[in-house]
Amino acid sequence: MEAVKLVVSLLYVVFAQLFMCFTAIVVTDRLPNRTKYQPLPDVVLDNTPYIPWGSDTAEICLVTLNFMAIMMAVFHKERSLLLRRFSVLAGNLAFLRSACIFVTSAPVADVNEICIVKPEDSFGYRLLRACRVLVRMGYTSMGSAQCGDYIFSGHTMIMTLCNLFLNEYTHKRMHVIRILGWILNFAGMLFLILGRSHYTVDVILGFYITVAMTNNYHLMARSESVLSKRKIYHYLIFPLMTLFVADNQECRVKDKKVQNNFDIFTNHKEKKCDEKILVC
Repeated sequence: MEAVKLVVSLLYVVFAQLFMCFTAIVVTDRLPNRTKYQPLPDVVLDNTPYIPWGSDTAEICLVTLNFMAIMMAVFHKERSLLLRRFSVLAGNLAFLRSACIFVTSAPVADVNEICIVKPEDSFGYRLLRACRVLVRMGYTSMGSAQCGDYIFSGHTMIMTLCNLFLNEYTHKRMHVIRILGWILNFAGMLFLILGRSHYTVDVILGFYITVAMTNNYHLMARSESVLSKRKIYHYLIFPLMTLFVADNQECRVKDKKVQNNFDIFTNHKEKKCDEKILVC
C-alpha cells in the first residue's frame, strides 16, 4: 500500500508541476505590452542596485536546498512518508500558484530581460514548451525563463518547502543543517529580488503561503480531532489527505509526530500503535 501511495503522490506532483509550467507559458504569451506598461513601483527594487548575477545566485541556493532535502530523505527511515508529504505539498502549491499567475499578469520587473512571446502557438506546441521547462526544472540558468509569472514566486516556494522539511525532519541537535537551511532560504529570496527575477511582494507571498500551508498540513496530520471531523474544505485544500490515512498496521510515528531516525536503506519494523494515525 505504501508503494501505491508513493506512486500516486509522485504522479500528482509531476502533473501539478507540468500544469504550472503550461500556465506560465500561457501567461508569457499574453504578456502586457512592455512599451506601455513599465515595471511596478517597488520600495525594495527602487532603492537597491540591480545585480545581474542575482538570479543565478538564487538558483544556487535553490539547488543546494534541494540537494540537502534529497539527502535527508534518502537517509531518513521514513523516506517514503517524507517523499509523499513533500510531493503532495509541492503539488498543492503548484496548483495554487498556477491560479495566481493566471488571473493576474504583472509587467516585467527586469527591463533587461528578453521575453519571447508566441501568442499564435497552438495548444500542442505550448504543451511541448511546458515539458521543456519541466525537464529543466524551471531554472532560468538552463534557459527556461518565463515572463509575467510573478505572483507568487515559485523559486521561493520550493526553497521554503525544502527548508521547512529540513527543520521538521532532522534532529534538533543538527543545528548546522537547520541554520544553513534558513540562511540559504533567505539569501535565495534576497537575490531573487536583487536580480529583478521577482517583485518583493511575490517573494513575501511565496514564503508566507508555503509556511502556512506546510504548517497547516502537518497540524492536520497530527490532530485526531481534525481527522475525525474532516470538512469539505479539507478535501479542497488537501485532496489526497483521505487517501493517505492509514490504519494501525502502518504506524510509524509517536504522538502523531514522525521520529527522526536515520539509516541507509535498511529495513525496519516498528511496533503497532494502539490508535489510528495519519501517515500522509
